[in-house]
Amino acid sequence: MNETSRFPSTIIVIEDTALAELRTNRELSPSYSDNGIVLLSPEQTRKRGLIDHLDSQGLLTPGTALIQSPYKRGVYARLDEAVPKFSVERATIFSLFCALLGAKSVQFDKLSLITSDSYCEADLSLGTQVLSIDSTNKLKLSRRDFRNIASKLSIIDKYNPEFRNIEKARDLIIDRRLTSDPVMSSMLEAAQIGCSMSSRRAQINLSQETRISQKAVIRLGLSALLSSLNISLKALVSDEEDYEYITEVKVDF
Repeated sequence: MNETSRFPSTIIVIEDTALAELRTNRELSPSYSDNGIVLLSPEQTRKRGLIDHLDSQGLLTPGTALIQSPYKRGVYARLDEAVPKFSVERATIFSLFCALLGAKSVQFDKLSLITSDSYCEADLSLGTQVLSIDSTNKLKLSRRDFRNIASKLSIIDKYNPEFRNIEKARDLIIDRRLTSDPVMSSMLEAAQIGCSMSSRRAQINLSQETRISQKAVIRLGLSALLSSLNISLKALVSDEEDYEYITEVKVDF
C-alpha cells in the first residue's frame, strides 16, 4: 500500500446511502482516488487505524471535507479550519528547527493577514492587540482565524543551546517537506558550514503550503461533487481574492 492510499490528500465524508448513489451516477463518479481523494462513509469505515483516529477527533461527520497537513502525513483538518490549524503547526516546526540549530529563544513579533488590497496586523509582543485592520467583508470572514493564530503565537520559546543537532534539523525539514523554504534552508546551510549566527530576523509565510492544498481541491474538479453532497465551499471563496498569513520572527542564538 503506497503513502497516497494510506494517507489520502483529501477525504470527503458522506452518508452511506449517498455514497452508494454517487457510485451509480456516471456524472459524479470519476476516479478521484488517482488524485489522492477518498470518499468515506462512517458506516463502512469503523475499526481501521486512520479512520478510528479521525473518528476520535470528531472528524467523521457526514458532509465534512478534510485535507491533509502539508507537513505531516495522517494529520487532517476540516477544509474551513485548515489554514489556522496548519499555520500554527508551521510556526511550531520553525521554532523546533531553530532549537535544533542551537537557538536560545524564538519569538514571533508580528502577524499580518494580507490580501491584494487589504490587511490586518497584530503586535504579538502585546498579546493579540490589533495594530491596524481593514474591515472589508473578506477580512471579516478571516478575523476569527487571525485572532486564533495570533493567540497561539504570542509566546517566546526558550531553549538550551546544548540541544543543538544539525543532522536532526536537516532531517526535520526533509520529513516536514520544507526543504524549499528559503529561510530554513539558508539557516541550515550556514550551520552546516560552521557559520556562527548570533541572531536572525525573518518573515515566514505560515499559510502558503495549506493554501496550495486548498486550491488543489478546486483544480481537481471537486466543486460539483462537493455541491452535490451539500458540502460548503465557503472556505474556498477567498480563492478569488488570495490571502496569506505572514509572521515576523526573531531568533537569538
